[in-house]
Amino acid sequence: MRNIEIYKTADGSHTVWDALHGEHFHSASGAYGESMHVFIENGLNHARQEFANAINLLEIGFGTGLNALLTYLHQDQMIVRYTGVEKYPLPESVWSHLAYETFEPEGSKNVYNSIMACEWESEQQIKPNFRLTKIASDLLDFEPEAGYYHLIYFDAFSPSVQQELWSQDVFDKLFSALKPGGILVTYSAKGIVKQALRKSGFKVERLTGFAGKRHMLRAVKSL
Repeated sequence: MRNIEIYKTADGSHTVWDALHGEHFHSASGAYGESMHVFIENGLNHARQEFANAINLLEIGFGTGLNALLTYLHQDQMIVRYTGVEKYPLPESVWSHLAYETFEPEGSKNVYNSIMACEWESEQQIKPNFRLTKIASDLLDFEPEAGYYHLIYFDAFSPSVQQELWSQDVFDKLFSALKPGGILVTYSAKGIVKQALRKSGFKVERLTGFAGKRHMLRAVKSL
């Protein structure tokens, strides 16, 4: 059994501690807060301005499903086709205790459970304008369709423990996967990450990070 534990972050939301990598899945300052800041406010909301009514979205590091749930809750009328790639899918014995369903509006039908319990490797309709495909794969083995995605959430473990995932080779693959004008957002703003993104052809913008962290990155495949 993989050695993982549930951990309560500073904003009251839960994350997972992974002993294999020696890291939390989210910031200890707030799982919910970090996901909202990095991926929803600086990713989804920005993509909405660029692409309007429909986006194809790829998440690298599906993890606890929090980013997928928050995307569902904040998509408004946008049509979203969401693909999540995860090498180590969490067992129900872990994700069912994260209490993410408390973020859902009163009267909802436990969307989080639908997201986490649905089948892998095939597209599932969570609601008419939100379709989800979960892929159990190492990113290094995953071959995304070229020119298909509008937005990428890059939420792998940090470069200090998964340096191979933050390489130019990986970002070359993701650059190819994006449509012209497509966007990649990530919490890491390390120099090696910026350098790799730029070598892959991205235009890189530093934005204010979450909870006192100086920076995060938004990278764009220029038209």
